[in-house]
Amino acid sequence: MRERTCIVNALSKSASATGWRIGWVVSPAHLTPAVRACHDQLVVQAPTPLQFGATALLSLGPSFFDSIAAEYLTKRDLLVAALRAARFTVIAPPPGAYYLFVAYADVPALRGLAPREAAMAMIERHGVACVPGDNFYLGRSKLDPQNGGRYLRFAFVRSIDVLRTAAQRLHAMAAAEPCLVMEGGLS
Repeated sequence: MRERTCIVNALSKSASATGWRIGWVVSPAHLTPAVRACHDQLVVQAPTPLQFGATALLSLGPSFFDSIAAEYLTKRDLLVAALRAARFTVIAPPPGAYYLFVAYADVPALRGLAPREAAMAMIERHGVACVPGDNFYLGRSKLDPQNGGRYLRFAFVRSIDVLRTAAQRLHAMAAAEPCLVMEGGLS
């Protein structure tokens, strides 16, 4: 297995350096030409200041990276609890990602909405940003109610204070009763 395995990694998640797009590949020497051929066609050199920053980040040692993992875990658990309180279905909190892919069919305020409409409603009505889940599907599965058509994606890369505010808004959303419009006014 070792002679045919390539390890691909980046600083984005592991060092909280999203957007830097600095990563690496560790591979057996005989695979290096193929890796370099792909690399040459896909990416351009990372800016020099970011390369120096990456070197500094990678020299910080395991305790730095452990603290980032612990911080993400705290943020994830906060957002999972708030989403569940608002009746989103969180199937399996991710052990290594910084986003949650959740179903929203049981959320009264979003029932019957397409993913894009649901994401816009979350922003406009509740002040919580998310991404339509169908962005991550192709073809017919994109809007299929069993696939892309049932999900929203929430990220927890923001500060804990921003996530606490989002959690408060999700709890308020859960506490609000849907208003029915009847002839003669609201009831």
